[in-house]
Amino acid sequence: MNNDNIPPADPDFHNWVVPFSAYVATNAADLDLDPTDVTPLTDAVTTWKTAYPAHKTASGSAVAAKTIKDQARASVEGIARPLIQQLQASPKVTDAQRNSMKINVRSTTRTPASVPTTEPMATVDTSHRLQHIISYRDTGSSSKKKPAGVAYCEIWAKVGAPAPTDESQLTYLGNASKTPQMEEYTGAQAGQTVWYWLRWVNTRGDKGPWSEPVSATIAG
Repeated sequence: MNNDNIPPADPDFHNWVVPFSAYVATNAADLDLDPTDVTPLTDAVTTWKTAYPAHKTASGSAVAAKTIKDQARASVEGIARPLIQQLQASPKVTDAQRNSMKINVRSTTRTPASVPTTEPMATVDTSHRLQHIISYRDTGSSSKKKPAGVAYCEIWAKVGAPAPTDESQLTYLGNASKTPQMEEYTGAQAGQTVWYWLRWVNTRGDKGPWSEPVSATIAG
């Protein structure tokens, strides 16, 4: 840790070092300093007294130049945006002309959603009596976002042993467009195990592969 009290900020440093250097140079003999101790400081401070004002001037100019640039861009954008909208809406403007102007060319065909190739991964919160809170996300992802082109997640289940081995043994619970989802059970079902199977469905109704089954007990 330095104990020399040299100010860290440039303005404070400047206001300190100039009189410090002048005092040392004037009172070198009284301070028992040799000229070889004083001269390097005097030379360095002379350079500083030129460099620091030049830096402030350049910084001020840079800030002013950025302000002027930002204002000029905002002015251009304010004029260009409505003009682009006018060009986009005009039936007389061709796509070739839009390309030449480097503005968006709107597609006239829709890319069909691809069939889901991944599956949801589910977890079940059983902390509430007669309720299951089902959370899910795409395998290999930490995000709750559905895969591209997916409209919703289908949730199917089987209550009671044995574990299902085929989708024909499942009951359809519904479509979930966002996670989590809650399922409620009756008191008579308390203590039973529920097996959940999930799968993604795209906007065309194409279904993806089944998830790994996840089981949970109904808390009574």
